[in-house]
Amino acid sequence: MGTDSPAHQDGWITGSPWGDLRAHARLSSAASEHVIDVSYVQVMGRSPAWGLTNEGHAEFRVPCARDEFKRLPVTSAHIEVSSLFRSGQAWIRLICNNRELEGVFFRFCESLILELREGMGATEALTLVLNRFRQLFELQEGQVSPERVVGLFAELVVLEKLLDAGIDAVSGWLGPTRETHDFVFGAIHLEVKALRASGARSFRVSNIHQMESPEGTELFLAGVRIAPGSHTIGAMVERIRSRISPQQVRDLEAALETMGCQYPVNPEWNEKRFSALEPEVWRVDETFPRLVASMLPNGALPAGVSGVQYTVSLESVASGSTGISSIAASISGAKGS
Repeated sequence: MGTDSPAHQDGWITGSPWGDLRAHARLSSAASEHVIDVSYVQVMGRSPAWGLTNEGHAEFRVPCARDEFKRLPVTSAHIEVSSLFRSGQAWIRLICNNRELEGVFFRFCESLILELREGMGATEALTLVLNRFRQLFELQEGQVSPERVVGLFAELVVLEKLLDAGIDAVSGWLGPTRETHDFVFGAIHLEVKALRASGARSFRVSNIHQMESPEGTELFLAGVRIAPGSHTIGAMVERIRSRISPQQVRDLEAALETMGCQYPVNPEWNEKRFSALEPEVWRVDETFPRLVASMLPNGALPAGVSGVQYTVSLESVASGSTGISSIAASISGAKGS
């Protein structure tokens, strides 16, 4: 489908842009992308667009600068935010993977378009509107995905271990804000992955930039084996709060709130209990198994490829793993230099 028209601006044939796109997809034999430009607003000289994923999920794309990917905010369990490249151009890609939430998602996108028309930057507008709609999304969803709970528990385990090593881990914790890496301490970046309790150590990557460090920095991976146990998210938060300064407590609670975990910790985040083994740390260098943007022509995914997911086996990392003390020493050394 082509660019938008006044009819699309004022109303949709089937009630929503995604209804129109689904109808078009059913009638069309072509394998081309199903996208409608929002021609009445421009961002960096380009139009946002309504879209439909290969799975039939509602999608909205906002043009942006590539460096804005470092500031993408956290959404909710059924609203995904990711980066997208098309012909060397960068986009923020929003996907609603729950049909029951499409009505809320449509209002969310319309509110975002209004802020973009007022001249607000892409990530700034997205963060503002997301905060405006976050509670409504959470109320509509009614639950937190198990993956988010396990991921938060793993990050809290690493945060506490860094505190044990004398590192101000709260100030460096960026995971809840959807930065590319979970912890950033100057030139030292740390990504955290929850691993299965037993068997081969592996994890899934769904962001082409996640296993790549910015120029002039070092990237480490912390893997945490998670199993059923006796510890809840709430218990972890209380233990961490008891050992940090009042300002750090405020920063910790703000970070949790950013990802939808209010303090005191919401019941839906406390339903599961876990245990964790001592985190293992790997340095992510040229020998680490990964697929990153710098390996691709022009540093971008080919046209027609909207995302990449792959699994990394840590069993094949030649250098082997160390403990949290190694990353703590690197952080302390970087601060002292």
